[in-house]
Amino acid sequence: MDFADYLSNLIKNKKYSYRQLAMLADIDHSYISKMINGKAGIPSPDILKKLAKPLGISYEELMKAAGYLCEKGPDQVSLHSYPFVRDTPLNYNDPTEKIKAAITSDPELAEFWEEISQREDLQLMFKQARDLTPQSIKKVIRIIKAIEDEEADE
Repeated sequence: MDFADYLSNLIKNKKYSYRQLAMLADIDHSYISKMINGKAGIPSPDILKKLAKPLGISYEELMKAAGYLCEKGPDQVSLHSYPFVRDTPLNYNDPTEKIKAAITSDPELAEFWEEISQREDLQLMFKQARDLTPQSIKKVIRIIKAIEDEEADE
């Protein structure tokens, strides 16, 4: 189930119209429609935070459904349980922060990101990542890594 379907089911279960939810969450009703129709992509963490309470679901669950957080394993701890992290707003205006957040669950990609994040020739591409979903960001970084690995083998 993709995020649009997930969100649509939550709205239906609460029996909200888009306008009702928009009013409760303090966001535009047309944006809700675009999210449901897949035209707006994955909403930002700030929008998810606004949607969580009226939909009766935790912010963390919405973040997982949107692909911003991965499921915790038995040896992992949710960073949101620590007040200094939970209360720090995420800054996704900086594309490198969004990329980091998207790939932290994959140590190999995170290590590769540390290597390439300072390259001048890739800065424009990183700026374009601002509009991608976390899953798409992972795919792009994997493709870059595959190309880099192939060039290293030549």
